[in-house]
Amino acid sequence: MAHLLLHTRTSTALQSRGLRSRSRVASVQHHTSKPRLSTCCSATPLKQQRCEPCEEAKREAEYMGLHPMVMDRPTAEKYKEQVDPRWQIIEDTEKRLRLRRVMRTKNFTKALELFQRVGQVAEAEGHHPDLHLEGWNNVRIELWTHARNGLSDNDFIVAAKFDDIDLADLLSKKQPEA
Repeated sequence: MAHLLLHTRTSTALQSRGLRSRSRVASVQHHTSKPRLSTCCSATPLKQQRCEPCEEAKREAEYMGLHPMVMDRPTAEKYKEQVDPRWQIIEDTEKRLRLRRVMRTKNFTKALELFQRVGQVAEAEGHHPDLHLEGWNNVRIELWTHARNGLSDNDFIVAAKFDDIDLADLLSKKQPEA
């Protein structure tokens, strides 16, 4: 009963600030209080799932005094089992986990076309990677959830969808080693 009362009070406070209703509050608490393990262990493949918006959930969580949950390495490794093995989990200079894939394209224009294809999927999901072109044909894609300052299930959902993009006409036969 106290749990329901908390939802109601929080919902009323959010509504008075022009934020979403009680159902969104439950979603915020879902995002912030525990990892969404149902995605990782669910029977539904990642590529068939949809990304959940993070920015609004982050604002609502901060208003409630909560901090968005960041995925730890063991959980990330479980998610990684569901994407192409060429994706790597890396740590940036601030020890935040990221998901990275490197590729080599046939030429500069093929690299730009690869970005276009990846961009279409990212835009449809509302979850955007960091795209890097180094030299004239070395591509690096990095996924991480800026609103959470680390990895989330959204990163793996998008990676799985990127894996389904046909890139055979763009990639060089000689690929970088992982």
